[in-house]
Amino acid sequence: MKYGASVNIRDASGKQPIDYVEPGTRIYDDLRNGANSYKREQMLRTRMDYMTKKADTDEQQRHYESSLKWFENAIALAEDITDVSQEVDILHRRCAGINFLLGKYDDAIRSAEASIALNASQYKGYIEKGLAQNKLHMSDATKTFSHAVLMITTCMKQSFGETREDLTRKMKFVDDLRCYMSRVIEELVRSSSWNIVKIIVMGEGYVQVKSRPHKNVKEFIQTISTNVHFTEFSAVSIDLAPIVMAPRSDPKSAWLDELALLLIVKGASLESMAPSSNDTTLHAAVRLCVKSGSSWVLKYLLENHEDMTEIRGIQDRSGRTLYHTICETCGAKDAETGLELTNLLLHYKFDHALEDKRNRTPTDIRTTPKPIYDLLKQKLTDPKCMEECARRQLQMFNYQAAIWTFTQTIDLVEAKSSAG
Repeated sequence: MKYGASVNIRDASGKQPIDYVEPGTRIYDDLRNGANSYKREQMLRTRMDYMTKKADTDEQQRHYESSLKWFENAIALAEDITDVSQEVDILHRRCAGINFLLGKYDDAIRSAEASIALNASQYKGYIEKGLAQNKLHMSDATKTFSHAVLMITTCMKQSFGETREDLTRKMKFVDDLRCYMSRVIEELVRSSSWNIVKIIVMGEGYVQVKSRPHKNVKEFIQTISTNVHFTEFSAVSIDLAPIVMAPRSDPKSAWLDELALLLIVKGASLESMAPSSNDTTLHAAVRLCVKSGSSWVLKYLLENHEDMTEIRGIQDRSGRTLYHTICETCGAKDAETGLELTNLLLHYKFDHALEDKRNRTPTDIRTTPKPIYDLLKQKLTDPKCMEECARRQLQMFNYQAAIWTFTQTIDLVEAKSSAG
């Protein structure tokens, strides 16, 4: 009986356990008390079911105050019944929903928290809590919604035996949060919850767009927007730096550039791409491109933001140019992407001859992959290219760099004359 075994089950002859025991013994008394307790619990369960049905009826008729009282009475009654935690969890959630409709947001939060205390793995309690917090303009609302979305998507990924209808119903809870989704995505990006971001925004079955040929950036962006699951949100407040800083070892990094482009199109600030004040947007974009194995982010910035192509001698606070960043971040397996980025920068006439604060040109970086090294070395030893570079530096009033580049150009011309 301690573990809930029934004392009222009859055997094949129609007898209960108590029928085989001598009256007046301790076992007899225990079985009789157990039978009485069982009957009492059955009566209480019947009463609780009745109260729940009355609450349902009143709620459907929009008699919310009356419905709330019936639910609260049913919860109070459940204290004397064993093994009803699941039912009580639901009752608390129902109370949270009705308190919300009545504008009793503090009470709604308390009811939702009672539900969560009984079943912390159920996302619906978090949704009820988040809705009430949002009404009270509490900053924790976003975290509560994010936790709910995290639980839903995790549950969906683990629900191998569920039907499509079950999964659709769960996804509906995510769709119900559309008006809060910008803040939810912001929180998930900040916490680097890439799996969840992918399911919500890109879709569980999202296939990388970069794996298909595209004529131009516009077509590439259009393909992303067409294939993602969810685009009805504003990304104005979403910080792009966590995407740039995501670990390279993370297999999800291969599609993060496409997520970044989608967020940029949806209004994310380009300045937020730089993880620190030592960085620039373009340097961050180059690192993201190398990490994701594609030049599309840099192409987008250079084609759609003319101001970014005007500072061709752009350097970070350590004096590194975009070419330095390519040479530092590219390993042997990134040579193809690095070469594509290098050619793109040369096409837009970015300065390849500048030294960093350690007096290094990009080709002085020992880890530079050979194809990138050869291309930059060719440019650095071509007098015509160097002269053009020096004139651009002069136009940008970078006199010190211009003097150095002109000097290198003269040395190259003299060396060629001597060789001739």
